[in-house]
Amino acid sequence: MMYAITIFLSSFLLFQVQPLVGKYILPWFGGTPSVWSVCLLFFQLMLLMGYAYAHLIARRLGTRTQTLLHMVMLAASLLLLPITPSEAWNSISLSNPTWQILGLLIASVGAQFFLLSTTAPLLQSWYLRNYPGKSPFRLYALSNAGSLLALFTFPFVFEYWFRLHTQMILWSTTYAAFAIMCGLSAWQLFRRNQSLESLSAPKDIVVQTTHFAENQSAEINLTDVLSPSLMDILLWLGLAAFGSVMLLATTNQMCRDVAAVPFLWVLPLGIYLLTFVICFDRESWYQRNRFSVMLIVGVFMACAVLYKTWIFPLTWQVVIYSFTLLVCCMSCHGELVKLKPHPRYLTLFYLTISAGGALGGIFVTLVAPVIFDMYMEYEIGLAGCCLMILLIFQHERLQRKSSDQIRIEWFRIAMTRLAVCVSCIVLVWLGNTFKTTHNGKIVASRNFYGALQLAPEDSHDPEFQRLKMSHGSTIHGFQYQAVKKRHEPTLYYVKESGIGLALEHHPRRIEGENLRIGVVGLGTGTLASYGTSGDYICFYEINPLVIELADKHFTFIKDAIARGVEVEDYLGDARIVMERQVEQANRQRFDVLAVDAFTSDAIPVHLLTKECFDLYWKHLKHDGILAVHVSNRYLDLSPVIRKIAELFGKEAYGVYYQPTKDKDRPEKAFSPSEWILVTDNNDFLSHKTVKTALKPWPVDAPQPLLWTDDFSNIYSVLR
Repeated sequence: MMYAITIFLSSFLLFQVQPLVGKYILPWFGGTPSVWSVCLLFFQLMLLMGYAYAHLIARRLGTRTQTLLHMVMLAASLLLLPITPSEAWNSISLSNPTWQILGLLIASVGAQFFLLSTTAPLLQSWYLRNYPGKSPFRLYALSNAGSLLALFTFPFVFEYWFRLHTQMILWSTTYAAFAIMCGLSAWQLFRRNQSLESLSAPKDIVVQTTHFAENQSAEINLTDVLSPSLMDILLWLGLAAFGSVMLLATTNQMCRDVAAVPFLWVLPLGIYLLTFVICFDRESWYQRNRFSVMLIVGVFMACAVLYKTWIFPLTWQVVIYSFTLLVCCMSCHGELVKLKPHPRYLTLFYLTISAGGALGGIFVTLVAPVIFDMYMEYEIGLAGCCLMILLIFQHERLQRKSSDQIRIEWFRIAMTRLAVCVSCIVLVWLGNTFKTTHNGKIVASRNFYGALQLAPEDSHDPEFQRLKMSHGSTIHGFQYQAVKKRHEPTLYYVKESGIGLALEHHPRRIEGENLRIGVVGLGTGTLASYGTSGDYICFYEINPLVIELADKHFTFIKDAIARGVEVEDYLGDARIVMERQVEQANRQRFDVLAVDAFTSDAIPVHLLTKECFDLYWKHLKHDGILAVHVSNRYLDLSPVIRKIAELFGKEAYGVYYQPTKDKDRPEKAFSPSEWILVTDNNDFLSHKTVKTALKPWPVDAPQPLLWTDDFSNIYSVLR
């Protein structure tokens, strides 16, 4: 019972700390989904180190030595509590903060996570020493059950009821209780095996296991135990790696279109762990024939969503991605269980699985952003899962031939051929996607913050030829290429849009005075087209690639400077930069501040909290206008902004712009937009054009909702 409770508690803490620390540091690094990918990579690497430690001490050290060593390490880890990350790390690397995030995680939670990750395999090896006649693999399923409970209670219980700081203290206190329980387990084993150590028994776990088995009349003939072949180990590695690739790639797909929030982190991770629980609890839960069919269906459905994202509602996208992840991981992990070795090689098996998981994380987080200039990991994961199942079929056929068992079931042949077809389709899809994405592109590039493409859009009339910048399915900006039209604001920033109204009809603009304008999110620099001689425009941009492309391929900023506009840009997360400016008494005193920092349909939640809006108003003049771009296919952010405006004694007004066809303004160059203007500037609000554009909130509008740094609920703003 002590082993079961300790393993369950360790797994609960292991997976509770992942979304907890991830959410804590997310605002420090721009709120991008890549932050969570780096966190997952760290946890996978630490899990690998923990399993390697468990494997080595279980195989190389005697009972007394390994229990004493582990108790000392547990005691030392208590000295590093609590795990709250230091504010000293609250600064962003200007190009790629991956290594900074890894360093932060090592300093904050590295020791505790390492020891927690050793618990399941190490205590299972201790369990074998005391109960050699029993299978330890169900303890592995129990550990994953603890992990699942941790993941799904985090967004629905802990995140909802407790502030982040309180959660940190609760976790640290519970870890101390775990360390005591684990130390007691080690001490019990130490006491029980004193007699065995005194007899100088061999230290190899297998011989000790045999000793206990003989005492129970359950003798094992070790000469009949075959060691895993190189092919077995490679299959373990590959199956674990592609399961991990699908986990991270699926998480990225979801977060890029909604938000980097804990629920969309824990859902894929929960599905991933659930497949481990199911497969390791009972081998019969995985039926290869059924899941082979489901795998093929899942692959086709996922490709359909990738190809026609906009026709699938958000709920269906999440369901399809989740289903596909489930069948991919069930196939990979189900085959892992079928290939599991004799308990003699227990720690080697777990070590190889964790190594495969780490390899998958390294590929998605570190390798793919370097070798690809677009997101291709998801498609590669789909193809890889199908190919691994084909390798399993071929491996079994070779084994049967070597034992003169030539007969192959008709279903297995059919499924093999079908799987080959699916793999070919996915590979063709990959090639076609790559070709389509690069066809006509001037630039296609990717970094930590996303993948950007520049492409011309031809028109029959040279006057209307445009260059666009896009990220996935979202267009960040257009610019006409004709000299006489390239000054015109386009897309979401036309004069009839919310930000257009704020910049065109601000009372100071009407009176002929200059404006101080702040913009969170550069894009193509379109808003610089509103600048006139003597104006000041400040852009905050987190992605250095965006600044490079806007300067090199678009002329909005160059043209504004030529007109006498002072333009300045700051590289880094807008919130962090603006906080530093306030600390340095360098408040900007903006007349208008536009918040337009969304990537695809994902929102950086930390830019929409009460604390961040307080920062915005420190940089705005008392009669300034805060314009927030909230165009989104899936989320209605108006309740959040209305509530925060109310707290600051301001009014929030929605401006919805729907473009109409006009021979002088092609519809494709414009887009429906939704802006919310927050201000108490009565002169601006009473302007005739502004009054006509502002729409009162409908009676059935969602109730205002407050987001803070410690609490944000993405589910309540789903459309």
